[in-house]
Amino acid sequence: MLPKENALLLLNKISFFLLLSIFILIPFSTYFYTLRFHFTFQYIYILFVLFLVILLFKILLQKDFSFRQNPLFPLFLIWYSVILLSVLQSFFIPQNPSIIRLSFLNYPFMKSYIRVLFIGSLILFSFFIAQTLATRKYFIASLMVLCFTTTISCLLSLLAFAFSFTSFSFFEQLVVTEGSSLHRITGFLAEPGFFGAFLLITISLSFFLYRDRKSLLWGYSTLVQSITLILTFSRAALLAFSFGIFFVCLFYLYFHKEKIVAFLKDKRMLLFTLIFILFLLLALMFIAKTVVSNDMRWSTLIRLENSIYAIEAFTEHPLLGIGYENFAFYSGYRYAPSIFGIPGIYPSINNIILQVFTETGIIGAFIFFILIYVSIKMILKSLHEKKDWFYSIIFTGTSLFIQMLFFNLFSFIFLWVWVGLVLLTLEHKEILNDNYQK
Repeated sequence: MLPKENALLLLNKISFFLLLSIFILIPFSTYFYTLRFHFTFQYIYILFVLFLVILLFKILLQKDFSFRQNPLFPLFLIWYSVILLSVLQSFFIPQNPSIIRLSFLNYPFMKSYIRVLFIGSLILFSFFIAQTLATRKYFIASLMVLCFTTTISCLLSLLAFAFSFTSFSFFEQLVVTEGSSLHRITGFLAEPGFFGAFLLITISLSFFLYRDRKSLLWGYSTLVQSITLILTFSRAALLAFSFGIFFVCLFYLYFHKEKIVAFLKDKRMLLFTLIFILFLLLALMFIAKTVVSNDMRWSTLIRLENSIYAIEAFTEHPLLGIGYENFAFYSGYRYAPSIFGIPGIYPSINNIILQVFTETGIIGAFIFFILIYVSIKMILKSLHEKKDWFYSIIFTGTSLFIQMLFFNLFSFIFLWVWVGLVLLTLEHKEILNDNYQK
């Protein structure tokens, strides 16, 4: 081999093992999203940066390396350009609109650009995943590592839940107590909703492995993660899970000629229907509990409060919005004493539709939803070919969209890991074949 080819082979192996290391750490890394509020340094950041640097070296050595083969890359690039422009133009917003608070006039301007660089790095990371795992061996190995470590994290969380009525210090970070009686699993993400969103991804990946590898190990992994998801008692996650199952069943009916007859004969689809009903009932029961109690009513009210404020912000700056992740500064960390009873803040919109409109304006929202539309079109076109995997994508995509109606997940690495896996399989469908050996 030529020295250049040896170097590329070495970089491929290093990037793969770095990516596996990141997958191992994700389920155990608290707050890999903290650039939204404050910065805390963790080992996973080192691996994340090293992975990006290695892949950039690979681009320099491999002259024919190009993202342009992926039809979604131009749309991501345009959307990211609008994000950057939205933050840049926020510096020139007039100083005295009624909605702007004093904090926005004096906010640390460069902090927004750090956030923009971070989301850009995450987008780049997803495309690098698609390049790194473009062989079946690497693809399956990465799924196994991520699902196995997530199962270990879930088992620890379930153990923590069992000891949640004691003061076991190791388990305290894995379970949170709301009010005086409700114990909720948070995992290492320290928030039930965030952990629930992560599990929506890994549950579908584990189930795909169960179908692909024909191994009960991944069936048990799916079961453990599903039980953990229930015990997060996250209203959004439980609703998201149930709607994900619903859409899988809906697409199954649509793409089968026998339709209802085939559906009734397929025991797997009937099982999915029962699971959908179970999770929907759990979600509705938990929502009803929060309506009649004060344990978590504040979280709903503060979301409504910030949604109203976000709509006001959009109407004053409709073209490019107030700038990506600028809502906290724009609102001046708006106080809501009427909701909390004491002065408090909740500086995030926590609704994907309102967020893209408010922070990137009509232009950013238009490009974002074009990106979603093109992605859905590509997924549906591929559904006939590799059903199990693309049904998994439909489940996770639907679930995450529902979840992001209540949570801001843009800065979470696990979201972009899933995006990277989707980009990979849309571009390299052949790795889903059992007989594909490369």
